[in-house]
Amino acid sequence: MTPGSSLAASIGNSRSDARNEALEAAAPMPSAESFARILIVEDDVDLRETLGRALSHEGYQVGFAGDGSEAISLVRQRPYDLVIVDLVMPRMGGIKMLEELRSLGLTIPTIIITAFGDRFLYQRAMELGASEFLMKPVKLVEVYRAVRSVLAGA
Repeated sequence: MTPGSSLAASIGNSRSDARNEALEAAAPMPSAESFARILIVEDDVDLRETLGRALSHEGYQVGFAGDGSEAISLVRQRPYDLVIVDLVMPRMGGIKMLEELRSLGLTIPTIIITAFGDRFLYQRAMELGASEFLMKPVKLVEVYRAVRSVLAGA
């Protein structure tokens, strides 16, 4: 696979050497935003780690949280330039996390990644300040595009 070409496979739940090679081949050259701090909030460990590896490879500093509650704790300790969050997670999902961030007076650009394409969830996430809404299974090229777009507008 050559850089810039679209990934044939979506991010799934299994780890493999082939997928790791695809991550490296698909990653674009680091941009000016590459030093940004990104928090990935996802309860699926494999997806969280895959996104983290891909974004780290692109030059971003990446933090991880398994749910919205853990993310709130991390954001209070250290600033992030962007949050990538799943909507449905145990303890605290993405919508509740966005509501909590807003109640704390924190406005952090956010990309939603979800398997649930519900119109109400989309609308509520956007009302709470989400910048992008990506559907699972998500392709890395979509994530790269969304991250660059959101950080360029931040």
